[in-house]
Amino acid sequence: MHVTQNYVDNSSFVTSLYLGLLNRQPDDAAFKYYVDQLTNGIATRHEIALLFVGSKEFSDINSGGRTGEFINFSDTRLFEGFDRNELSLFKHFDTRDVKPTPGFLTEWIGSRVRLSSLWQSAIHVGVDASVRPIPVPADYHADAVEWIGTLKSVLAAKDSFSVMELGAGHGPWLAASCSAARHRGIRDLAICGVEADPGRFELLRQNMEDNNLLGSNAVLHRAAIGTERGHALWPRIGQPAEDSGRRVTRRSDTEDNEFLSVANRFEDFIDVDVIPLSSLLNSHQHWDLIHIDVQGIEVDLCRHSIDHLTNKVRYVVIGTHARWIEGDLMKIFFESGWVLENEKPAKYYCKAHSEINCNVFVDGTQVWRNPKL
Repeated sequence: MHVTQNYVDNSSFVTSLYLGLLNRQPDDAAFKYYVDQLTNGIATRHEIALLFVGSKEFSDINSGGRTGEFINFSDTRLFEGFDRNELSLFKHFDTRDVKPTPGFLTEWIGSRVRLSSLWQSAIHVGVDASVRPIPVPADYHADAVEWIGTLKSVLAAKDSFSVMELGAGHGPWLAASCSAARHRGIRDLAICGVEADPGRFELLRQNMEDNNLLGSNAVLHRAAIGTERGHALWPRIGQPAEDSGRRVTRRSDTEDNEFLSVANRFEDFIDVDVIPLSSLLNSHQHWDLIHIDVQGIEVDLCRHSIDHLTNKVRYVVIGTHARWIEGDLMKIFFESGWVLENEKPAKYYCKAHSEINCNVFVDGTQVWRNPKL
């Protein structure tokens, strides 16, 4: 293995954290993980140091035996949306045989995406020469909590696995969840992807082909998702790989809607079909996972379809785009008997702005389990 000076410097830094904060020598597996995170540009030194300071081991060393007096800041649920013990979920997947592919970004689980399908800020020099590490605290497109919800749905599946991704983009969760299912020996896979933008839909189709998912049980819709069938306007974008986070606007919508006013700043629109979520849910006997990232319409979508979701879906992972959305979703799912297993709120810029959603710089995540299935 060619050892770079950067790797040597990062090794020295991590060793100093162990000696200075935990008063012990590093353990091999964790040491390599932290050094790889730094060397591959996944985490900064500041972030790695915070993991040490926030660890239970550091807390125990510095608590003087006191318990229950203060908030336990080593509990990752406070900040990252998951219990530290849930990181053991990653150990259920033997990924030692995963190999990188030139021209692709290869996830730790074996799913991959062409570099040409990704936005430039997600691509680093040599990224196609290695497999990405386990995504803790995050990877190029998601936080660990989103991965944890996805892995839970795979581990709960039996002889088959079915997944739907709404607002799919290039379909990272379709590819990742099916790759995880294959690692568990599941070969009966069913996927459904929905993406309204024509350019990004082509990225989705190509990515499903690259991940060997375009079989008889694969359905991809170039359409927007909604509560009823119809048509809507979609902002025309010039660079599909660089531009995401758009949503539909109906011709009757006005500037008073905070989310729609962002779309209304575009001058050019195309007409897209709208497919009701209820009809997609009924297209398959059941769904192990539905991943929803629909840029602000998640409340209307889930409220209108909650009965269908409860009858058909085992896990729902939702990307949230405002605090009020998170509260409304909790009301909808709690009242229908769902269990909130993981939750990380959206992060806001603390500054005045005329549109509440524009203050969000990191989306939130909710992981819901349906105990009825």
